[in-house]
Amino acid sequence: MAGWWRRNFWGLVLLVPAIGAVAVGPYLQTYDSFLKNQERQPIAPSANAEHWVTFSSARMRLVELSDESTLPTFDDKTVPAPSGMRVVKAVLEFDGMVGDLGGCRLYLESTTGERYGEKPVELTSVDSVSLPEGGCAPEDPPFGSTPSPSPQPSGARTTWKTVCYFAMPLSAYPSAVRVTLATERPRYALLK
Repeated sequence: MAGWWRRNFWGLVLLVPAIGAVAVGPYLQTYDSFLKNQERQPIAPSANAEHWVTFSSARMRLVELSDESTLPTFDDKTVPAPSGMRVVKAVLEFDGMVGDLGGCRLYLESTTGERYGEKPVELTSVDSVSLPEGGCAPEDPPFGSTPSPSPQPSGARTTWKTVCYFAMPLSAYPSAVRVTLATERPRYALLK
C-alpha cells in the first residue's frame, strides 16, 4: 500500500486545485447571472426634472401617493377599505410610447425598504370592488363606452396616467413606487 501512496502522491496533491478550477467557473457565472437579475440600481428623478424619471425610453413620475379609506366598485360607488391595513393609492403619469413599458411591474416601497405588489388579494377579494388595471399601460375605456376621439397612431409618443392600489400593514408607511422591467435589470425606476 505504501507504494501506491508514493506513486500517486503528486496526483492527489494536484487533485484539490483541479477540482477548485473546475468548480470556480460555473460558480462565478451563476453569481454574475444572479447579480444581473437583482434590482440594485435605482434611477431616481434629478433635482431639475420636476420628478420625471427616464426609464426604458419612456418618462414617468409619481403624481399622487395617498392613504385611502374607500375602494371603487363596479357601479362607480365606493365601499369602505378593509380594516387592519393601510390602503394606498398611487397615481402615475407616463410620457412615451405605450409598448415601451410592456410587462412592467409596480411595487410600493415603504420607508424601511419593504415592497408591496399592486392589486393584492386583500383588496381584490372584497365584494363588488373594481380596482383599475394599474400597471404601466393606459387603461382601456370602460366596456360599452366610446374610445377617445383622437386615438394616437401606432408608434407615436403620448401621455397617460394610471391608478394603482396597494395594501400594507398599519405599522408601515409608503415612501416611493418602484417600476421594474425584466429587460432593464439591474436598473429600476424609483418614483418619489
